[in-house]
Amino acid sequence: MSKVLIIEDDVLFRDAVSEVLADADIKVAIAATGEEAIDLLREQPDVNLILLDIFMPKMDGLSFYAYLKNILQKDIPVIILTNLPEATRPPGVKAVLIKTNTPLDQLVEKVKFYLAEADKPSAAPTPPPPEESGS
Repeated sequence: MSKVLIIEDDVLFRDAVSEVLADADIKVAIAATGEEAIDLLREQPDVNLILLDIFMPKMDGLSFYAYLKNILQKDIPVIILTNLPEATRPPGVKAVLIKTNTPLDQLVEKVKFYLAEADKPSAAPTPPPPEESGS
């Protein structure tokens, strides 16, 4: 079973995402800060995908992402979840999704897509599913 690490300090949003992923038979681990996520990754190295908030206390999401790549040297796919419409996608991040514009069912589909992509042997990446408009 695939495992997704949700790094999010907003308890209500984190719980909602955790619930819909669990309902989709996806194992979930949660962390409220970047520091918690680092500790969790050291204890549970079987994470297949990370959902990452940008604004968090102590260590923000972009600092965590840099630590993940440069210090931990982990190549775990990352989807950034934010409410910043002008957020740009750092190199290597799979997607940037705006929380308020992304229905939870669409988030689950993106997660499933990137988990399936991560399970495939190395090859040319498949383009992500199209964004739904009008939601």
